[in-house]
Amino acid sequence: MQQRIIWFILFLFGLAMIFYVTVIDDKRSSTMTDLEQKDYIQDGDVKSTLEVYRRLELKWEGTSQHVKTLQEDLAFQIKRYETKMDSIGDDFMRVRNSINNTKEHLLKKIDALREELESLDDQFKAYKRGTNRKLDDILITKIPRMEDDLKGVVDSLDVILSLESIRKEIKKQKNN
Repeated sequence: MQQRIIWFILFLFGLAMIFYVTVIDDKRSSTMTDLEQKDYIQDGDVKSTLEVYRRLELKWEGTSQHVKTLQEDLAFQIKRYETKMDSIGDDFMRVRNSINNTKEHLLKKIDALREELESLDDQFKAYKRGTNRKLDDILITKIPRMEDDLKGVVDSLDVILSLESIRKEIKKQKNN
């Protein structure tokens, strides 16, 4: 009986081996195959990731070169802009000074013209006063003298006319 037990145990052990090989080992081998494929995929992923990283670094280097070029261009444009703005600022300052100078010049001319007008006004008033004085002097002193002189002339003419009219009468009478 002991042999039977041994054979029975061996039989169970054989069945366990067959079960292990067909069911459990199959799962293990398929899992190993999957791991192998994943290792290959991961290796490919690592290689492709490294390639992507290398390409990304190249892009970054190229982009950094473009950014550097753009920064240099920007710095140049800023300098050019500042120079132009300084030039425009100087031009505005010149125009402002010119306007101020012209304004001062015009104000001086206006003041001089105002003074000249005041002087002419004073001269006109003085002339008018002088003329009024002369007119008053003529009206007060010379016209009455002239009137007196004219009366004397009229009287003389009357005398002369009366003498002449007398002469005419005498002549008329002589002729008659």
